[in-house]
Amino acid sequence: MKLQERYKWYYLETKPYFLLDIDERRKELFNLASLLAYAKKGMIYIRRRKSDYEFLGNHYTVYITNAFLQSLEDIKILDLTEEPKRYGIKELGRNYIITDSDTYARAFIAYAYSTAILEGALSVPNFTRVKPEMIEIAVKFSIINKDRMRNYISSIDSKLAKASRFGNIVAELEALKAQAAVLKKDFDEFGAEPLEFQAIYIIHTRTLQELETVTQELIPQLTEAGVLVEAPNSKSLQKQLYEFKAGFGKRYSSSISIAKLYPLSAASIIEEEGIFLGVDDTGAPIVINPFARVNGRSNPHWTISGTTGAGKTTTTALLIDRLKKIYKDNIYIFVIDPLANFNRFFQDDKDVFSIVWEYGQEMGLDPVALAREGGINLGDVTDFLVELYQIPGKLRGLMANYIEKSQSISDLLKNVRDDLSGLEKQKLRNRNLEDLEAYLLNMTTNPDKLIYYGETPTELLKKRTIILGLKTDDNRHKRLAATLLILLAWAQINKLPREMRKIIIIDEAHLLLIYPSIARIIAQIYKTARNLSTGIITITQLVSDYTKNEYSKDIFQLTDTKLILKQEDTATQDLKDLARLSDEEVDYVLKSETGQGILKSGSVKTFIHIMLTEEEKVKWRAGI
Repeated sequence: MKLQERYKWYYLETKPYFLLDIDERRKELFNLASLLAYAKKGMIYIRRRKSDYEFLGNHYTVYITNAFLQSLEDIKILDLTEEPKRYGIKELGRNYIITDSDTYARAFIAYAYSTAILEGALSVPNFTRVKPEMIEIAVKFSIINKDRMRNYISSIDSKLAKASRFGNIVAELEALKAQAAVLKKDFDEFGAEPLEFQAIYIIHTRTLQELETVTQELIPQLTEAGVLVEAPNSKSLQKQLYEFKAGFGKRYSSSISIAKLYPLSAASIIEEEGIFLGVDDTGAPIVINPFARVNGRSNPHWTISGTTGAGKTTTTALLIDRLKKIYKDNIYIFVIDPLANFNRFFQDDKDVFSIVWEYGQEMGLDPVALAREGGINLGDVTDFLVELYQIPGKLRGLMANYIEKSQSISDLLKNVRDDLSGLEKQKLRNRNLEDLEAYLLNMTTNPDKLIYYGETPTELLKKRTIILGLKTDDNRHKRLAATLLILLAWAQINKLPREMRKIIIIDEAHLLLIYPSIARIIAQIYKTARNLSTGIITITQLVSDYTKNEYSKDIFQLTDTKLILKQEDTATQDLKDLARLSDEEVDYVLKSETGQGILKSGSVKTFIHIMLTEEEKVKWRAGI
């Protein structure tokens, strides 16, 4: 009498396989092959089910992936669980099943595999026309006797030898020949275990029409990945497949070759007190807490890049709105807005202090005073002014000395004039000092004086979100004013409690990063902000905007979270060299739709589709 086999169920961890580097992929395949060999007999079962995710009272459709291992052997390194509950069968159609949860389900059996099968083939399908209610993937396996496998390989050799005598080697035999070569290599070189396996794919939808549409998407994708499947036109066979009891469709292979099917590609990124951003390519929610030092992050800094129409402005508006709603009175958000986009988005928000300076208005932004308030290196401010006003390099050191002993622009000019007056009384001249005075007079008498003089708003810190906007077509004025607004925000942050969460968002940062002196100031803030519980977010059009000089590159490297939305072809090489994206990932961001891209956050890398509520779309869609 044959004893009944006793199986145990375990949780399996999923990984975003297609975003792993080559070494990490090899490791994942090796681990899965080893697990199959150790379990000896059982099943890998994947379930991806439509779900509801609630965030700030809004509901989003997401997909949750769970993975399980049914094993004949005890697996000490995995967590035990109960057998997953599945929908029961209510009614049988000719080539579909109606479940007791009122879904229409269709089961497919894999009947052939390409010798050039794509790694992760069972994880490939991505549905765009209709999203299934649920997907189930089952890979049943059983380690078999090695002699049985040797006999199988010998039978292939015999068929090949017989066919070759008659010059009649058909495509099917060529495929068997290639399979035998792969299996021999797996066993002889890698010590793989021989096994018998069966792969079943089940899709669930709400209507029969949806089931047909999903079927039309599924079969070509699996075929292209190297897996041929079919759905039997038989009630009994559909029932057998659905219950994972089918006796057909079994194939011989090795633990290594089966691991390459890798059905476990999925990610789960839900951080405590995080912001819901959207979903990944499997529909799983992506929830990031910018201030949490988790998943390999050491700072709350971000870079966001995307070409016109990529959705970067809308995504940033989403971040601002959700940050202030989640953290409420425990966060200050400063937005430097050279185009006044966010002023427009939040103009009716009573929790936001919004101001727009037009060309010709006094701003009260004294670079020397602001640098002293914010602890910015005065040498960096000197370089910024030298670059802006094209002051000769021979005067740089002299100007730096005077800035060091001055409290403001007015004080700087007064100190230079006092020294010139003293020299004049001694009937002496200093031509360099005279030249410096002339440049300072130009600074304080041309239209720029309106930026330096006047009063900054005293109510800046009365609201938790402060949007500092500009309305000017003069790019030089925009560059100067935006840089000084960054210094203003940084000076305000230095007045706030260290433990208070703070964010500075710099929109249109590509207008600034091309200037080394400005990039250097921003990089300095990036380096010191973390110690003040402060995150810096720079928004540019392309990843290439961070390659303009050594300081802009520093900014990109210092950032632990990078959101890369749609890019132009011209950024291809920088996406590879600076952002470290693979060819497949580069291709993805070059072809992305609005709001789609790749998110790199610490050790996490995932495809992302930003999700807005209908209300958010109405408010911000014009900014895409």
